[in-house]
Amino acid sequence: MNTEEKLPAINKVPKAIKTIEEKLKAIKKITSQSNKTNGKFYWNPNYQHGTPINLFSVKDINLLINMHQYIRTKHVAYAESAKELGLKEYPAFTWLDYTYEEWDFDIKMRIAIIKQHTTVAKLERGKAALEKFLTEEHQIESIVSSLGLDI
Repeated sequence: MNTEEKLPAINKVPKAIKTIEEKLKAIKKITSQSNKTNGKFYWNPNYQHGTPINLFSVKDINLLINMHQYIRTKHVAYAESAKELGLKEYPAFTWLDYTYEEWDFDIKMRIAIIKQHTTVAKLERGKAALEKFLTEEHQIESIVSSLGLDI
C-alpha cells in the first residue's frame, strides 16, 4: 500500500476525534444533570434504622428496575385509593419526602450513567488510539482550537 492510499484515512483522523469529543460532551451533559432526591432509598420508610441503598452508587440495573417498580406501584396505588375515596384533590404521593417523578428521574438518570459508562470508556480508548495518528499540523490545530483561539 503506498502513501497516497493512506492519506484519505489519515486526513479523517481530526474529524473522527472531533466527533468523539462531541459525543463525550453530549453524554456528559445528559449525565451531569442535578439529582432530584438525596438518593437514600429504603424499602420501608417507617423502618429507617438499617443502611439505605445509595441510588447514586448502584451498578445493578436489575436492582434499579425493582426500586422503580416498587415506587411506581406505590404511586399508582396511592392515586387509585384517592380516587376510590372520592378525592379529587389530595397531597402528592411521596416516598421518603420525594415525589414519584423525582425518584423516576433519578433512577432513569442512574441507568443512563451505567449504560453510558461502557460507551464513554470505548470512546476514550478510540480517541487515544486516533490521537497517535495526528500529524504535527493537526496536533497544533487541535491545541489552538482547544484554547479557543482563532488563528
